[in-house]
Amino acid sequence: FMAKLDDTDWAVIMDYDAMFTHNKWFHVVHEAIKEGGALITCPTNRTGNPYQKAKVDENNHNMEYHYKIGKELYEKHGNEVKDFKCPGYLMSGYTMIFPKTLWSAIGGFPQGQYGVDNDVHRKAMEEGFPIKILPGVYIYHAYFRL
Repeated sequence: FMAKLDDTDWAVIMDYDAMFTHNKWFHVVHEAIKEGGALITCPTNRTGNPYQKAKVDENNHNMEYHYKIGKELYEKHGNEVKDFKCPGYLMSGYTMIFPKTLWSAIGGFPQGQYGVDNDVHRKAMEEGFPIKILPGVYIYHAYFRL
């Protein structure tokens, strides 16, 4: 899929059990990519990386609850793009947003199912790509628990 994109295109890759919680996400992502090449993620309810985790009840799977959180975080942060620092951790890739130029610079994705997100994060940093987070785009992530 990535090889078929134009060099100026961006990709949004998500786990099968993750979803956006409000319909403004596309606008926020569109504005964020105007800042230039970066590896971008979003906060979520369930992840192994505490720096990506929103302050929510991770055991609550009621979607009305998560839509409410998404709306609140969007109203609070809007189109904000923040530097993402997670000392001692690598990005959990339930949602990764990046330009094709990043994919090309890191030599594509490694083979296999697990650890791809960590590999992309590590190589993106090595290649000098900024790492960002969109605090106004909350992602519900079932994280294999349903």
